[in-house]
Amino acid sequence: MSETSITFPASVFPDGTAAPHLLAREIAALVGTTDPNPIRLLRVETADGEVTLVLENCPDPELFRPSLRQLVTAHRAGLVQVRSARYAEVDAKTDELIARGFPFQGLLFSTSIEAQSRMLGMDALRNDPAMTYPIVFNSLDDEAALTISDAATVHALVLTGIGYYRAVIDSGSALKAQVRAATTVDEVLAVVDPRE
Repeated sequence: MSETSITFPASVFPDGTAAPHLLAREIAALVGTTDPNPIRLLRVETADGEVTLVLENCPDPELFRPSLRQLVTAHRAGLVQVRSARYAEVDAKTDELIARGFPFQGLLFSTSIEAQSRMLGMDALRNDPAMTYPIVFNSLDDEAALTISDAATVHALVLTGIGYYRAVIDSGSALKAQVRAATTVDEVLAVVDPRE
């Protein structure tokens, strides 16, 4: 068993503990050895801002140093860039879904920050004796209106809106968690936003 050590600055691994293992696999693929004993990562050592991969059955890194530099550059930038792009896509879809509004009693209502503020204010005052009913809420497109005649309906409207908003935000957060958990560009690209 031969051991080879390859040392990198810690900044090569901004994505956490799985990154050294991923890079070790990428090195094995880069070298493409025909040795029946595959290259494998024995251990990861960290000290003084550096990370050392100790590999088994790996040829001298000087033999493939230029390719290794390219691999590290791609590893450092590619995964981060693809993740950033995927996060932006998830955010854009989340914003789109919020802008569509939420359904209540056959109409769509706004989930904008202003609309949320108004609805929460109405909900807080729904049982106040000074609150007079009926209350009219315009639909998102202003083509229809909902006439609310009691506190229970105001509260139901608000809870429906909050539930919709929360579901959209939570579904985006779940997708971002999948992107964060991905350890390769292909895994990031495999995360699909199923929200319609």
